Amino acid sequence: MESSFDIRNIDSPEAIRLLSNALQDLPGITHIEISAVRQTVTVEHGRLLSADDIQQAINDAGFGADDAAH
Repeated sequence: MESSFDIRNIDSPEAIRLLSNALQDLPGITHIEISAVRQTVTVEHGRLLSADDIQQAINDAGFGADDAAH
């Protein structure tokens, strides 16, 4: 499965690393693509992990996330 989100506050390499580490801790993540230019993150994941779980992890890491609906 693939879930995409519009992200706020991705403005430095440290922010990208922090977000990536937070998402890698979730079970079932197979690929993460973060774009600081587009302010988006796309996550490939197994069926046991929901988009809501991913969005919550993004928010818990200190970044605002909105479902990009694609």
